[in-house]
Amino acid sequence: MSNLIFWKYSVAIVLMLLITGCNPLVGVGSLIHSLATGNTVGIVTGGAGVAVEHTTGKSPTEHILDKFNQHKKEE
Repeated sequence: MSNLIFWKYSVAIVLMLLITGCNPLVGVGSLIHSLATGNTVGIVTGGAGVAVEHTTGKSPTEHILDKFNQHKKEE
């Protein structure tokens, strides 16, 4: 049984690494991935995400979560 749990966690970790490596909302990792693969759209969105975080102190994901939580509190 513990072998099954180990494999489930292993698969979950690998999937999370794959998802975060290619997702422009996650952060700088996606910018590096885009630069390495030559993905122009990813370079633009990744660069914009870095600029937003540098200017505001929050990543685009944090801004989205803040808006979502603010909207939830108003209801």
